[in-house]
Amino acid sequence: MDRSLFSRQNWKRDGLMVLGWLLVVGLAVALVWYSFRNEPAASPSADESGDGVTPRPQLTASPTYVLLPTATLTPTPQPALPSATPQPTAIPPSPTPQPALPSATPQPTAIPPSPTPTPYIVAGADGVNVRTGPGTTYEQLGYIDPEGQAEYVGAEGDWVQIRYNGEIAYVYGPLVTIVEAQQAEAPAQTGEIVAWTEELSQLINQQRAAQGLPAYTYNEQLKQAALLHALDCAERGELTHTGSDGSTLSMRVSRAGYSSANVLEITATGPSPQSAMEWWMGETSPDDPHRSHILSASMTEMGVAVVAAGSTYYFVAVFGQP
Repeated sequence: MDRSLFSRQNWKRDGLMVLGWLLVVGLAVALVWYSFRNEPAASPSADESGDGVTPRPQLTASPTYVLLPTATLTPTPQPALPSATPQPTAIPPSPTPQPALPSATPQPTAIPPSPTPTPYIVAGADGVNVRTGPGTTYEQLGYIDPEGQAEYVGAEGDWVQIRYNGEIAYVYGPLVTIVEAQQAEAPAQTGEIVAWTEELSQLINQQRAAQGLPAYTYNEQLKQAALLHALDCAERGELTHTGSDGSTLSMRVSRAGYSSANVLEITATGPSPQSAMEWWMGETSPDDPHRSHILSASMTEMGVAVVAAGSTYYFVAVFGQP
């Protein structure tokens, strides 16, 4: 065997091994160097910290950034809306033309002619009888009290035609006064004067007290009978004890609901309650019917009414014993 050949082969093998070890050692040295190069600053030693414990090296975690995929939002297609086609608007019907209103300008109002004053008669101090014809032989229809009034119609000799209860009647001319048309006054408004009614009642009882008689007790039913008759006389323009419907005092009192065996009535016209009292109490016996009624000892109740008709005032008092 050739030794030279063997030695040559061993040498080659040994050389490769040495080279391999050199590479390994070099790689190890490089790693050691690299690790020392990148080692963080050393923490204080046990002697420096004083607690005898060597702190572990702090590891610094480097943040890791991960890129996430970006989500791309794709709009979801919406269903198509119907096109807003304007709908035709119904046209309201034309308003029906209204007739033209009359102008607000006030139109002149025709002024009615003033009524012609009606002449009338006024009975004298003794009053006057009313008859159906121009003479004392004719039937008596009634009686007009002193200062009583009635519508004047005409004249026939000494007799005067008047309107009495809606009919033509006669009174004796010398016992009445004719008030001509130019002197007559048309009555304005007919109505009760309440204050005068109370005043007249007080005056009547004052006269009774002066004669030592008890006062009359006021009765609403008798007052109603007096008021209706006073209004009736005022509307007719005459003062009488007979109603326009032919009623008597007893009938009027009964209609008012007053039941009595005997009733009395006095009437007058004048400018005030005091004037009426003066007229009634101015009578002298035995011709004193009004005064005797005021001072009656048999009557105990009364009702009084005062009514105005223009400038004429009608006074009516009714006395009764229930």
